[in-house]
Amino acid sequence: MRDIVQNADHAESLETRAVLWGDVPDSIVSPPALGAPLRVFALASYPIEAAGTRMRMTQFISALAAQGIHVTFLPFLGRRAYRWLYDPRYAALTVAALLFGSLVRIFQLPRLLRADVVLVQREAMLIGPPLVEWFVACVLRRPLVLDLDDATYIELPSPVYGRLANLLKWRGKTDWIIDHSEYVICGNERIAEHVRRRGRPAVAIPTIVDPDVFTPRSDDHGIEPPVIGWIGSHSTWPYVQRIIPVLERLAKLHRFHVRIVGAGRVTTDLRGVDLEVLPWSLDREVQDFQALDIGIYPLPDDEWAEGKSGLKAIEYLCAGVPYVASPVGIVAQIGEPEQTHLLATTPDEWYEALDSLLRDAEYRRAMGRAGRKHAVLTYSFKLCAERIGAVLRAAAGRDARDAEQGSVSTPAWWIRVPARLIRMLDVLPIVGFRGLAGGMPILIGLYIGHRWGLVPLGAYTFASSFAAVGLIVTDWGCTRWLPRELALAKVGSDDLRAAHASNSVRLIFASLYVLMTFAMTTAGLMKQEVATYAYELAILYGVAIISTDGMSDLIVARKTWRIASAMAIGLAVFFVGAFVADRFFATPYALVAAYIAGKIVEAAVLIAGRMSLLRFSSHHLWRMTVALGPFGVQAILAVIYSRVAIFIIENQRPLSDVGIVGAATALQGVVLLLPASMTLLHFPALSTAAAAQRLGEMLRIVRRSTAGSVVGVTVGLVVFASVRYQVANVLHIPLVYVPFVMALIAMSYLTIGTTMAGAVLQALGGEQLAAKLSFLTLGLSIPCRFIFIRYFGVWGVFHGALTSELATLVIFVFAAVRVARRTFVALRLGAAA
Repeated sequence: MRDIVQNADHAESLETRAVLWGDVPDSIVSPPALGAPLRVFALASYPIEAAGTRMRMTQFISALAAQGIHVTFLPFLGRRAYRWLYDPRYAALTVAALLFGSLVRIFQLPRLLRADVVLVQREAMLIGPPLVEWFVACVLRRPLVLDLDDATYIELPSPVYGRLANLLKWRGKTDWIIDHSEYVICGNERIAEHVRRRGRPAVAIPTIVDPDVFTPRSDDHGIEPPVIGWIGSHSTWPYVQRIIPVLERLAKLHRFHVRIVGAGRVTTDLRGVDLEVLPWSLDREVQDFQALDIGIYPLPDDEWAEGKSGLKAIEYLCAGVPYVASPVGIVAQIGEPEQTHLLATTPDEWYEALDSLLRDAEYRRAMGRAGRKHAVLTYSFKLCAERIGAVLRAAAGRDARDAEQGSVSTPAWWIRVPARLIRMLDVLPIVGFRGLAGGMPILIGLYIGHRWGLVPLGAYTFASSFAAVGLIVTDWGCTRWLPRELALAKVGSDDLRAAHASNSVRLIFASLYVLMTFAMTTAGLMKQEVATYAYELAILYGVAIISTDGMSDLIVARKTWRIASAMAIGLAVFFVGAFVADRFFATPYALVAAYIAGKIVEAAVLIAGRMSLLRFSSHHLWRMTVALGPFGVQAILAVIYSRVAIFIIENQRPLSDVGIVGAATALQGVVLLLPASMTLLHFPALSTAAAAQRLGEMLRIVRRSTAGSVVGVTVGLVVFASVRYQVANVLHIPLVYVPFVMALIAMSYLTIGTTMAGAVLQALGGEQLAAKLSFLTLGLSIPCRFIFIRYFGVWGVFHGALTSELATLVIFVFAAVRVARRTFVALRLGAAA
């Protein structure tokens, strides 16, 4: 048995550091600069399942956040499309996914206006010219940083689609992106040399894994026969096929098992060898490495292989797996030959290396321990994250210096204005979702009255109102709280126990509300016709938990188009179900059942791919209920506040006046959908900015949300003014009261300020204060409206509402400013101390 040198102090030598990290300019190794956080938009060709995306981008997001660098990750392909990409059986779906990804990427361009730096992993789009990179560098004038883990400037035919794939590519695309990048992060020095020859600054940072994640297996099981394994992709599987004759020769002398992971469809048979072929899985990635006794890393001696970053070798080392590799490119410089691994070029050398490892189990274990120690001392995850952060800061600083010299670093107005208008479209799916949630039950009631008469309508109206209160109670403020929690979890610890506990809280409330329905039915307080509707609608309590979870995560991820897709699919199911219910069952109960079926499908689409959110936990259940109480109370009080005028006027005025006020309140509610949805869309970003003590970013979000809301209310007011007589005719509103309706809608401008001030309070952690103020303002509103309605009739509703809204606006704005000032002054004093 050979002696393994266990002392790995050499890993800290300057020579080794130079090989690993290359020559780094002084500006790149400077400590993190204090000040405003750096906003980085990371554009990747592939999702997290791709090794380059995962190991060079997403695994550093939390570490970069700790440096004040906030990364927004935007992949070109989704997970399902990535699975289809290299399987010819799904060629048609792949083409559709590429076209859809291109469309989504184009719609994402306005978001890059908010970027301080744009980081591109390989290329922003898999097909076509460098359109996105051109837009970033030449139109938006944002610093562009390119990350290259492979020598993609070398043109090779696709192993699956051949030269057909090259028709969708753009010749010289990588070199164009290099030429327009501020910095290029390279997987090894060979790529860095190519970049420097083109006159651009390059920093060599190897592709590494977190040694705390990639760990050796805990037990030294010593299972016989030993496992020789390879983990890779379809594109590198041909390299393994070259050493299959060597494995067949070894099988005549040794018993061993061969495990191949990620190669796709393997048709090769190994004579005399037990072969296992597995698909690659993200959840099983570490376990696949830990299951190996010997790893293999064959590479051809060509220019493409010399440009590879040697990730597989580092994974073997971290997992404590001895391996045999081809000495090509940076792979020849990773580890210590004969101590952490063996090198082989010819078939005979491969045979001898594998033979020596198969003969001696203790030799394998000692080599694995030496490799693990070498990896821990050499490949510092923290250092790698700091180097990446330094490159991004240097790129942003370069942009700042250009601005100081008078160059134009902001796009022209003809780019900014349309981009902002397009960005505002993000809020439309939320507006539609909230509008349908409130409007569809009303439309169903109108149809029930038209089709089956007033008695079924009355029963349904009472049951739907009862269910509306149940939905508000069951939600318990999670519509506002959950997006904030998910946003903070994404930039923090990713601990979702609080979100899971909120699911349990809502499920308990839903169960209690159903029990209350049963108790009211049993006691005769709810007629049987009403109870039937109430039990049907009770299904929505559970559906709402799913919808809120899925929608909240989509809002945080700014994927509101998924909300629109869910609505469209849910409506399609409802309309089909409504047709079947009307044609074959002809009962209002069947119509309501169709509506519930549509909501179930809608919720399923919203939560698809996010099932980890839909878990239940009893962790601090009572504490979570109390913590969510202020959010829940505010939602319930808001419903009462919006309807208090109707309750008051019903006891003082004729039913015709009640109808006028009800119609005006409904129209005002439609106009207020946009401000409420705009606030909900921006609330996660507002919360994370508050948690990071970024006052400037908070002010920008408030200004942007307020401006968008004002524009929306103005458009709504103008539209209503242009069709006011037609609307009045449809809703049977006397023309003399049209100015009253317009005045009530115009009062929405005041509501915008109150809503934003409440959001700022909640973002700063003042939700309990906001709840107390809601009680105060409701208490102030009731006497104001009561007095004004008594003396001024219908117009008293407006005067009372105006008085209470002005008072509410002053109270909430004063409270928000005071809490913000106290928070940030305390932070400054703490920093000074």
